[in-house]
Amino acid sequence: KLQRPRDEGWWLVLGWEEGDELLALKRVNIRRQATTASLSFLAPEQPGKTSLSLVLVSDSYLGLDATASLPLVLLEDGPKA
Repeated sequence: KLQRPRDEGWWLVLGWEEGDELLALKRVNIRRQATTASLSFLAPEQPGKTSLSLVLVSDSYLGLDATASLPLVLLEDGPKA
């Protein structure tokens, strides 16, 4: 059997290493010119400074994954009315 051509796939993975949590996972289609994507997630509950890791993972190519560290400052909730 001949295999049909496979489209390359990409995944955005957002994690919080300090809390060892996966916060968001989304499959994205990468276009030649530019691609935008948004991720929704629940922020960690502890106020203060932390960082999240954003990883772009290819399901077709080895070694093309890209990682970025995203600093995040979490504020305390104000008094509830």
